[in-house]
Amino acid sequence: MASHALRMLRIIMIVAIMPALVLAAGYDSGNVLSNGGFEKGDVSEAANDGMGAYPWLGGNRGGNAIAATGKKIKSGSYSLEWSPIGWNVKDDGTDEDVSTFIVVSCGRYTSAGADAVRFTGFVNTSSLESKFGIQVILANDTFTRWNLDTTIPAGGDWKKFDVAMPVSSTDNLLFVAFKALGTSGVGAGDSAVYIDDLTLTFTGKTKAAPEKAINTLPKPLKIVNDRPFYMGFTPFPPDITPEAVERTYKGIAANSDIICHHFDDGVPWPEALEGKPFSKHLTDGWKTRRDKTPANFKVFVAVTPLNAFRKGMALYHGEKDNMPLPKAFENKAFDDPEIMKAYLEYCRRTVKYFKPDYLAIGIEVNELVHNSPEKWPGFVRLYKHVYSRLKKDYPQMPIFATFTLHNMLQDGWSDIELQRRKVKEFLPEVDIAGISFYPFMKTLGAPERSFEAFDWIREFVGDKPIAITETGFPAEPTYLKDFNVTLPGGEQGQAAYIESVLSAAGRDRYLFVIAFLYQDYDALWEKIKGSFSGDWAAAWRDCGLIDGDGKKRPAHEVWRKYVRAKYLRK
Repeated sequence: MASHALRMLRIIMIVAIMPALVLAAGYDSGNVLSNGGFEKGDVSEAANDGMGAYPWLGGNRGGNAIAATGKKIKSGSYSLEWSPIGWNVKDDGTDEDVSTFIVVSCGRYTSAGADAVRFTGFVNTSSLESKFGIQVILANDTFTRWNLDTTIPAGGDWKKFDVAMPVSSTDNLLFVAFKALGTSGVGAGDSAVYIDDLTLTFTGKTKAAPEKAINTLPKPLKIVNDRPFYMGFTPFPPDITPEAVERTYKGIAANSDIICHHFDDGVPWPEALEGKPFSKHLTDGWKTRRDKTPANFKVFVAVTPLNAFRKGMALYHGEKDNMPLPKAFENKAFDDPEIMKAYLEYCRRTVKYFKPDYLAIGIEVNELVHNSPEKWPGFVRLYKHVYSRLKKDYPQMPIFATFTLHNMLQDGWSDIELQRRKVKEFLPEVDIAGISFYPFMKTLGAPERSFEAFDWIREFVGDKPIAITETGFPAEPTYLKDFNVTLPGGEQGQAAYIESVLSAAGRDRYLFVIAFLYQDYDALWEKIKGSFSGDWAAAWRDCGLIDGDGKKRPAHEVWRKYVRAKYLRK
């Protein structure tokens, strides 16, 4: 049970997103850049007192022109025009890429309670040579904390960036910078970059305002008479004991009308290919799930040919889950005939055993575009092969793949437009737009701002039915030492998010909403954390509607308000 339970602890989400997370809490400085839109047409320190001790600075070799301009603007009358003609020369005489930056004093913000900083704005690279790119940089003055993860490619119109990192009382200054990648020793010639609508905001908890933002419910609970969507959980247990497993299924039975059996633990490749029985480890797990599924519940089953990293082929489920691939399956492509035959047989046996009402045959597949774009075409061919044949056997059963909404909102990612385009092209192949959404993986501020994401996905998928295939929000802030970052969290913030997602589900008539955790897995984490190299696997630990000791949180009552309502889909 423990090994299967770990499927949700996906490194790829942490590695890709973690530096962008911010604790939205009591203290909020507001935008401290007094001339973020450069509306005075002046980039001098006199016109930009909020920026700190210095005006915009730049390279020291070959030129680095900076000026306010009206040539290209995102809003208002002016933007910052940066011509990265030259490059930087370090003290040791070596060259490095040119940058332009400002320096901001942190002391007055951290002393007021700030523990995080967020930098947003827009960059236009349409006048930048294609061989260059623009990196957005946040760093403290000792360069012990930084965010260097956002790069904007050349040749594009206005692109939004949104970066963040923790700050502390030991930080004196903050560097806010843009670097022209590839300019070392050569410069960018006649190129130009335009920057506009900058904001720099410090946030954090204070004793004076502990209930602001993330710890405030947006409005009192309202009565819900009916809902057009099913509600449920996965049976992910808070501990590996039989009592914990039983307690989880009882909680699901009392608070749901759909259950999600989520299999992200490998595929029995050789057995499926050769028509042989699956391992006892796999079939025992299946039996437990089927036997404990409440009667008359709707059943959603999710399987995937992708590995937990969303980079390539799923590993092997044999005598335990996520074993190395058998030699005969190493280095095979998704559209290899044996892979297509084996995965189809695995899906067929899964459907025959569980008789699901909804079936996902790919989990968070858009991340493959981000992590291994060269493998996407082969995956699409595999998906179409399996979908078409299952559809002939089960024409009434919705079959689809799921996508991570938070990763489709990462505007600072250099490949975000490619990812969105590939998903858009793929949408005709799915019966449902299955959405995996963890809003703390995308900086949205207060939980109720998740409505912005729900509005976006509704417009993006058009008339396609939507289902939330997994979601959650932490009820406690979680500090991850590996990344020196605090995930946003709070009991009332969690309640606000649950209200938001269920309200959106009613408004837009989602088919169902799956909260991944019913109860926190504190006890499980204490038993397994020694097997991990770091603490990244604690990221989702506190997303349960019940805490590790069994206490119901405010989000539980929000959930109950909706689950008590009559299911009515007109």
